[in-house]
Order: sequence, then structure tokens, then C-alpha cells
Amino acid sequence: MPAALAVLGLTLSIGRTASSIAIMGSVEASKGGITFFGVFISGVFSRAIDLPATLPPALAARAARSIGDSYIVASELGGAQGTALIETGKATYTQTRSLLFSTSAVLILSVVVYIALASYRKPAGSPAH
Repeated sequence: MPAALAVLGLTLSIGRTASSIAIMGSVEASKGGITFFGVFISGVFSRAIDLPATLPPALAARAARSIGDSYIVASELGGAQGTALIETGKATYTQTRSLLFSTSAVLILSVVVYIALASYRKPAGSPAH
């Protein structure tokens, strides 16, 4: 059973990554309502990915652009180095998405609290502090 769950988790992880790449790649930047999220993920991903020092600078620059580019560079590299790059890219992408979701949650909660408190009024006759 644990092996089946591990395979299922890996499959879902790969599927989510591939679907995210497909969705982001199919929308023109000027027409995408999610442009902010794409820019956020891309910017954080490129700064957070920990690329191997043995990777040539031109390939490292390409791989750091996005999870999709890291997959392309990994396929060009092949072998153990390509596999390591894919694992690094997936881990970085997962961390980046977690940061995006956490940031979004904090912003949404802040707006809800602001709206809730903006309509709060002290009852008439209450003492001032």
C-alpha cells in the first residue's frame, strides 16, 4: 500500500506540474487574468532554484527561467544530471507555489479583516480611551 501511494503521489505531482505549464503556456500574457501569479512564480522560481555548479552558465540561465525551461534543459542533458535538474526544478516549483498560496491567503485575510473592521462603529455613549 505505501508503494502504491508513493506512485500515486509522484504521478499526481508530475501531472500537476505538466498541467500548470500547459495552462500558463496557452494564455497570452496580455489576455491572461492570472498574469500576476505567473510573474510572481517565475520571479521567485528563478531566484530560488539551486542549480548544480557543474551546469554550464548558458544552460543554467535557461533552466532558471521556469519549471518548463528546467525540464527542457534536463532533457537536453539527459542521464543523472538531467534527472537531478528535474528533481530540483520540481522541488523549487512546489516551494514557489506554496509561497504564492501563503502570500495570497494573507492578502485575502487582510482584506477581509479590513472590510470587517472598516464598518465597525463604537456604540453611542461609550467612553473614549
